[in-house]
Amino acid sequence: TLFIKNCDNISIKGATFAQSPNELVYNHHIAAVRAFNSTNIKLINCQVVENGWESSSGHIIDYITEGCLFELDNCDDSEVTNLRVSRLNNSYNIPYSTLSVSGPCSYYISNMDVRNITSNNLSFRALYVKPGTRKITVDGMLVHNMLGDVTGSTIGIELNGTDSAYATEFSITSGQFSNVHIGIKIDSELYNPSYMKRIKHCTFYKCLTALEIVGSNVEAYSMSIYGGSVTVDRIKETRNSVTVYTYGIKALK
Repeated sequence: TLFIKNCDNISIKGATFAQSPNELVYNHHIAAVRAFNSTNIKLINCQVVENGWESSSGHIIDYITEGCLFELDNCDDSEVTNLRVSRLNNSYNIPYSTLSVSGPCSYYISNMDVRNITSNNLSFRALYVKPGTRKITVDGMLVHNMLGDVTGSTIGIELNGTDSAYATEFSITSGQFSNVHIGIKIDSELYNPSYMKRIKHCTFYKCLTALEIVGSNVEAYSMSIYGGSVTVDRIKETRNSVTVYTYGIKALK
């Protein structure tokens, strides 16, 4: 919908993004805002209206490996404040995110609100921090009621360092995650003794896994994890019952 490239000092305030449900299948957009190779990009008080983003079928984007509503790629010193997305149905055949950030840059995210999401059998993240991102600060985030077809497919925040040559400094504070498969996932993040890698003052309610850490060093404290159970039964489309184990904190090498 809006593409920004090689531009600096741009603010988008109070914007509402939607797609007409009457559009032809081939005209549906992947992103609401994509910014590339720019500096000081600000998204303030923006939203996607309820049921206003029709993701349609995925065959229209076979050449795209993943998609997101709001993407900041190589946009240093950028921030997203009061971003709200509610009641979105994702049926693309690719992994999808509400917001993704990447590049050797610094990003600040505050008061992000993502709720009532249904997705397919691939990953859907409220916030996706891609490999090689320099620094991310999250101060206040609500993720509620994200449902996916496959256990573990919906993630509140995913920070992925797979195959990256650089470590990411991160601070995640005052997050609330409820009815989501994985609250926060930190995967293959390189160790750097001078970088902050902190999760604090976060609440997790009825998550299959509150915090999943894979091959990473994380400082986590002052967290509240409750509302789960030892096992839960999930009924697949075939009506067969499967046992799914739940974890507060799951740490893997």
